[in-house]
Amino acid sequence: MRQVDPAASMLLDRLVAAHQALFSFSADVKVEAVSDARNETTLASVVYMKPNKARVELKLAQGARIVSVCDGTTRLYADGKKHQKVKAESGEKAIIETLSQTGLLIAPVFLYLTSRSAPVHTLRPGATKVLGFTTPTTLDGVVVDVVAADIETKDGKARLVFSIGKDDRLLRRLEINTSNQRQSLSLVESYTNVKANPKLDKKAFLLVP
Repeated sequence: MRQVDPAASMLLDRLVAAHQALFSFSADVKVEAVSDARNETTLASVVYMKPNKARVELKLAQGARIVSVCDGTTRLYADGKKHQKVKAESGEKAIIETLSQTGLLIAPVFLYLTSRSAPVHTLRPGATKVLGFTTPTTLDGVVVDVVAADIETKDGKARLVFSIGKDDRLLRRLEINTSNQRQSLSLVESYTNVKANPKLDKKAFLLVP
């Protein structure tokens, strides 16, 4: 790869623009975390409708679930042990808090893509050393462009690999690989059944655990 490819940088800009232009979204999400100490996989469904409605449902072992949902005025979090209702934040901050509540997302990248109300301001949490394209592929029947970024963070080096829909410019997979003196870590978020601006029933955001 070239040190910094302007076309790859532009594609990441288009990724952000495509997501932030959405008014509704739904997808199934698979998160895989592999390190020296753990090997975990989490499945979830994510749906939101701007400006302030969202629902995340995690599917755990033995049929257990974690649900975080906002109907626009109230947020509910339920995990089988805790059942908590609070007043929703204003505007898109309600979506960000709802998505954040479950601790599902491996990195704040998807939150940033969803809304500029997210508590991050860039896709890359460090100084970019290399940015360019790798081999295109197909995921969930969708042709994707693949962009890799090698960055320097306060904790060491990391590689982020973005798989981006060729036609709709939406995220289909995010891979993060880090390595430092303490441990190596591989994190993968895969998005399937992605729907941009689906027509959503308000029943999807009922405060039901």
